[in-house]
Amino acid sequence: MKNFKFKPYYKKVDRSMMDWGLTIPKEYVDDFEAGNPVKLGSSRGIIIIWDKKKYFARLCHINRRKAKPVYQVRWDSDRDLLKKLRKTFIQSYVILKSQKELFDIEKEKGKHFRTSLSGEQQEVLIFRPLNKKEILCEVFIKIDNNWNTLFERLADENVFG
Repeated sequence: MKNFKFKPYYKKVDRSMMDWGLTIPKEYVDDFEAGNPVKLGSSRGIIIIWDKKKYFARLCHINRRKAKPVYQVRWDSDRDLLKKLRKTFIQSYVILKSQKELFDIEKEKGKHFRTSLSGEQQEVLIFRPLNKKEILCEVFIKIDNNWNTLFERLADENVFG
């Protein structure tokens, strides 16, 4: 295995990844910035490399009103990356989409509902910052079952919304 300069981030697949991206934990911010800080309230374009294909994303430093600022990797504008995530982690996608209805109901009541997957359902993706412009993605845990082919076809037909 190659010796990488920056720490890899092992990210459990969750609903935010299927919709827009991920929030970077504080202990990984320096690795994702790769010596090129992002000013509060701004962002910069980055490339995510996954299976030798390049996808566009943004490294953002978000200033939130009622909470501390956060760093995020946003890929909601790259439909190909969203499609690859959903298809690769189709089991998580189906489960998380089914939980979204519960999320919407609780939100209407003013309550907080966090989608979750049990341990045997949890899939994981590795994000390895290479430099200030590129992040390598690799599948760490992927769950395959007899239903994946059907679920992938349904996702392609946008049955899940």
